[in-house]
Amino acid sequence: MMLRALLLAVVLFAPGLAWAEIAKVRSGEHAGFSRLVITLAEPTRWKFGRSEDGYELRLDRAGIVFDLEHVFTRIPKTRIGAVASAGESRLTVTASCACHAEFFEFRPGIFVIDLKDGTPADGSGFETALEDSVPENHGSEMAYGWSDAQPMVKPGAAAEGPAAALQTSMMRESLLRELSLGAARGLVDMKPIAASGFDGAGQMTGQIRIGDDIGFDPHQGGGIAPMPAQSDICIEDAQLAMQDWTRSESPQVEIAGLREGLLKEFDKPDVGAVEKAAQSYLSLGFGLEARQLIAQFAPEMTSAPLLMSLGALVDGEHDPADTFGGMENCDTAAAMWSVLARPHLRPSERINAAAIVRAFSVLPPWLRRSLVLPLGERLLEQGDLEAARRISDAADRVSPQGVTGAALIDAELLMRGGETAKAQKKLLAIAGERGALEPEALIAHVELAAAQKSAVSPAIISDLSALVQQHSGLDLELRLLHALILAEALNGDFGAAMKDAERAPEARAEVWSLLAETGPDTAVLEFAVLGQAGPRPEVSRETGIRFAERLVRLGFGEEAALWLSAVAPESGSRTEQERLLFARIALAGRNALSALRHLAGISSPEATKIRAEAQMQLGDFPAAAVSLKQTGDMGAIAQATRLSQHWQGVAAQDNGAWKTAASFAVSQDATRADTENVTLSAAARIASESQAAREAMDALLSPP
Repeated sequence: MMLRALLLAVVLFAPGLAWAEIAKVRSGEHAGFSRLVITLAEPTRWKFGRSEDGYELRLDRAGIVFDLEHVFTRIPKTRIGAVASAGESRLTVTASCACHAEFFEFRPGIFVIDLKDGTPADGSGFETALEDSVPENHGSEMAYGWSDAQPMVKPGAAAEGPAAALQTSMMRESLLRELSLGAARGLVDMKPIAASGFDGAGQMTGQIRIGDDIGFDPHQGGGIAPMPAQSDICIEDAQLAMQDWTRSESPQVEIAGLREGLLKEFDKPDVGAVEKAAQSYLSLGFGLEARQLIAQFAPEMTSAPLLMSLGALVDGEHDPADTFGGMENCDTAAAMWSVLARPHLRPSERINAAAIVRAFSVLPPWLRRSLVLPLGERLLEQGDLEAARRISDAADRVSPQGVTGAALIDAELLMRGGETAKAQKKLLAIAGERGALEPEALIAHVELAAAQKSAVSPAIISDLSALVQQHSGLDLELRLLHALILAEALNGDFGAAMKDAERAPEARAEVWSLLAETGPDTAVLEFAVLGQAGPRPEVSRETGIRFAERLVRLGFGEEAALWLSAVAPESGSRTEQERLLFARIALAGRNALSALRHLAGISSPEATKIRAEAQMQLGDFPAAAVSLKQTGDMGAIAQATRLSQHWQGVAAQDNGAWKTAASFAVSQDATRADTENVTLSAAARIASESQAAREAMDALLSPP
C-alpha cells in the first residue's frame, strides 16, 4: 500500500507531470463477468482493442494517470489477472481466463470494461489489435458534432454483435431525446407513432439542432437521462434506506440499546447485529460512531465499505473511498450521496435533481436538518434553484422550533432572485439568534456586502472578531478571518484589513481590489505609493489598471507607470485601454513623443484627444487643431486655434473678445491706416476702432 502511494506521488509531482489528471478505476464482480469502471474529469476520445495478453484502452488526452489502488478490493483475479498503466493515458487489462471484453461509454467521461466468460460475438470490433486497424470512437464528442464523427465500424463491414447493437440503441435514445427537445422548442413537428419496442442499452447525450434555436431551453432535469436504477454503477435505494434504519421513535432509547447483542458465543461478532447497529447510528446522524463500530467488530462484512462511506458523509467529511463517485445522475438515493461527496458542483452539471429531492425528503428529520446546508449549497452551485428550494422546504417542515440550515439556503435563493435587501435581513436575523449558524450567516452577509461594495455595521466587525477567536485552530477560523478582513476593507479601515491579511494571504488580493475600487484617495496614497524599490503585491490586471488610473489623476504619474507595467509588462500584449493609459501617464510626465508612440494605430475619440494634447505639448498647435476637429470639442478646438495664432480662423470660428481681437489683427484697414493724411471722419473711425480694441484686450486680460 505504501509503495503504491509512493509511486503515485512520484508520478504526480515529478517534473513535467504536475498537470496529471487522475482517472479513478473502480471494479465489481457479477455472475458471468467482471467489470471495471473508469471515471474521467472530462470526456475524451478513445480506442479500445486487443493487446498481447488481454486488452488495452488508449485515451486521446495527455496527462491521464490511472488510480488502481482499489481495483482488486472487490473482485478476484479469476477473470481479470492484472490491471496496469501502459504509459501516459493508456490502460492494459490482462485476461486470466477464456474471456472476451465488451467496452462502452456509459456516459461522457465514464467508460465501462466488462470481461465476460466465453468467446466474443462474431464481428466484435474489440478483438482487433490496436497496432493494426481498430475502430476509433470519438467518445462524447460525437454527441456534439455528429457531422465530424467517424464510423463506428469499418466501411463495408456489417454492424453485428453486442457492440453494434449497443451503438444503435444509443443512437436511437439520443435521437428521440433531441427530437423531443426540438418539439418542445417548437422547431420540430412531432406526430404520434407506435412504440418501437427497443430497450436502450446505454445512455448518450446529443445536440441536434433543426432550424434556428429560439432560445427556449426546456428543463431536462440535469441535461441527460438518469442512469437506470438497476445499473451496477448505481447503488440501489434498498441499500440506502436510512428512513427504515431507525427502529424506535425515541432516539435516546435506540442509542441505549445499540451495543447489545453484538457478540455471540466465544465473543465472536454477530455480523448481522453489527450491521444493524451501524445502520441505526447512521440514521441517527452518528457517522463516526458507526465507523468505529464497524472497524472494531466487522471490518470485513460485505456492507462495510458502503456504510463507512455513509458515515463520513453524514459527518460532513471527505469520503476517501469515493464510493459514490460518478453517481450524480443515478435515479436512486445514490445521486444525493454522490453530490454530498463532492466539494463543489460545476454550473449546469448533469445531476438527477428529482432523485436528490426525493431521497432527501424521506431522510429522518435530524438528518434533513444537518444535511440541508451542504446539499443546498451544491444545488445552488449547479444552478438548480428549484431543487434547492424544495430541499429547504423539506427541512423547514421538520424544524418548526428555530433557525436551521434551510434558512441560509432561503437567504441564498433570495439573493439569486435579486432580492438582496431581503436576503441581508434574513442573514442578520439568523446571526441574531447567536446559534450554531451565526458564523455562516455573518460570512454570507459580508460576502453579499462585498459583491455590492457596500459597508457593513461596525457591530458585525466586532462579532466577527470575537468569532475568529472562538474558532481559533478550527477549519472555520480562516473563513471567519477572511470575512473580517473584507468587512474592515468595506468600511474603509484598510490599515486593519492589511494587518489582518498577513494571517490570511488568500484575502490580500481582495483587499487591494477594494482599495483600488472604493478606497479614499488618502488610503490609496498611503498604501499604493510603493516606489521603485518597494515590493509590489500580486493583484489582478484590472486592479493594477485601476490603481494606475487613480494615481495618474492624483498627479503620481511615475507610480502609476510602475503599477501599470507590473500588470501589463509586454507592449505587444497590451490592450487598447492599457496603451491609452500609458499615453496619459507619458503626457503627465511631459513626454509627448512617448505618448504618441503608445497611441500609434489607435483612432478612438479618446486617443484623438490625447494625441492632440501631445501635439500641443510639442508646440504643434495647427496639427492639434486638426486632430481636435475629429472630436467635436469646440472649446478645445478654439484653444488650439488661438495658440497656433491662426487669427483668420479665430476671427471666423471664435466668439466674444477673442473674435473681436482676431478681427482687428486681420483687418486690412488697420494695417493700411494713413496717419499723415487723415480726414476728420477717418480719425473718428480710427479712434472708435482703438477704443474697441482696448476693450477687447481688457476683456482678454481680465480674470475669468
